[in-house]
Amino acid sequence: MNIKHLFTHRPSVFNSCHREDIVDAFGTWIKQYFKDDWDAYLFTFMFNQLPGSQETRRDQMHEEITGVYRKLVTRVIRKPKSVENANLLPRGVFFLDKPAYKRQKQRVRDVLVNDGLHMHGVVVSPRKSRLKVGLDEHFRDHRSLYETAKLYRIDVQPIDHSPVHTTDYAGKALKTRQFAEDDVLILPRSIKELTQKSLLTDSDARKIRDIQSRFNVSNEVARALLANKRAFK
Repeated sequence: MNIKHLFTHRPSVFNSCHREDIVDAFGTWIKQYFKDDWDAYLFTFMFNQLPGSQETRRDQMHEEITGVYRKLVTRVIRKPKSVENANLLPRGVFFLDKPAYKRQKQRVRDVLVNDGLHMHGVVVSPRKSRLKVGLDEHFRDHRSLYETAKLYRIDVQPIDHSPVHTTDYAGKALKTRQFAEDDVLILPRSIKELTQKSLLTDSDARKIRDIQSRFNVSNEVARALLANKRAFK
């Protein structure tokens, strides 16, 4: 399949196979950092009741998570806006989700408040950083720093193995067509915050620009999507 054809379709007409390939590509992206000895974590963000349509609430949820990220990076690395430090910024991909039927008991609040809308994210962070503890411990000890009037709870669990499987879990609602690709949040957002790691052919560069135009993702994430050959056959 031609990559341009794939990425110019509206989200509503993407089939499940394409969505699975996109989530798989994000898993590949996370796995590479995991192999490079970055620490990986599964984040779950639970919210208080947010006003507006689902799209409006999604935008608020993205804004809240972006705010959390901005606070976090200053504690992970000095001068996070410096080009020299771009390769040390934490990376993350975040997916909208809704409660699914489970045999085990769920919190009533998590099912009813905000229609159960929440977000899962997979975050990788450099092992050597200003933090002397893992992100799970950091967020547990500094919850008041990150939780807001809109953001009720942040749960952080370390990923000890199989980051691809964890990313697949986080993106399960995208794969089952409950949400669209536009609902995915990638951090950091700015292409300028990331540096290119290798030279590209003209053809690859064009493909990456097509992906960035379609998804509004960073240069690095576009590279990860391109690297997943299954998505572009």
